[in-house]
Amino acid sequence: MLNVKNLKDEQSKKTPILNVLLYGDAGVGKSTMAASISQLGKTLLIDAEAGSQFLPEKYAKNIDVLKIKDIDELDDVLTEENVKEYSCVILDSITELAKKMTDKIKGEKEMATLQDWGKIIVLLENYFRKFRDLNKHCVLVALAQEKDDEGMVIKRPSLSGKSLPADITGFQDLCLYLEVQKNGERFAYTQPSPKFWSKDRTGKLPPILKNEELTMENIYKLISSDMPEADKSEIDNLENLMKELKMTEEQLKKASEFAGKKVEETWKKYQIAKLLPILIQKLDLQERDEEKIK
Repeated sequence: MLNVKNLKDEQSKKTPILNVLLYGDAGVGKSTMAASISQLGKTLLIDAEAGSQFLPEKYAKNIDVLKIKDIDELDDVLTEENVKEYSCVILDSITELAKKMTDKIKGEKEMATLQDWGKIIVLLENYFRKFRDLNKHCVLVALAQEKDDEGMVIKRPSLSGKSLPADITGFQDLCLYLEVQKNGERFAYTQPSPKFWSKDRTGKLPPILKNEELTMENIYKLISSDMPEADKSEIDNLENLMKELKMTEEQLKKASEFAGKKVEETWKKYQIAKLLPILIQKLDLQERDEEKIK
């Protein structure tokens, strides 16, 4: 007889683990937001670009820093024995780590060869799997870069190669794009957009986190909590808003698919409500493309 267990029961016993890729332009506060994970326990910061000296004292007191100059040092670090005393691990940044890897593999050559790139991608993916499999809260920090994606400029984590950025994003449960608005407000986006990569595999985060919400402790509380029920007034307000926007059945279908979840009918509406600002933008772009084709 198979020794099976109910998935819902198993999920209810499991303590959530934060597995985050945080990226954005220089100076937007990525390292500080990553360091806030120290509120969840003793933290090891693997510092590949000497950014640790600028962290706020309230986070720094619970963080041990390991500065690495050679990529091979990670082989010794990422073992169960060496990280057993830590609840959280930060790598800042994977962009710098990739540069160190590239310099090591290409050696004295001016440019890396295709064979070199094959090695670089395999080795980096292996390192990122090791971080994922530590079974600890883990934050990977990266710079953002703009890439042309089928005629549209989109922000994504700054890593070389066509497949590597997507592969690394796929390893993580959360991919957050961090930016600073012109008025100084800081936003972290949790849902994908035509302008940037993001994702929330838990489905529990709002589309945008702002200012004081931008801590890993706050994110942990959100993904650890039971999803709230959408009450009748919320659903009524959402339905009225959809009527005002003249959303068709086809648009609602696209919206539900974009929400990325097979959920109860009320939850379909609730998920759509959370994603509505992004959905409107996405659907508008789709309709413009359709008009061009016509």
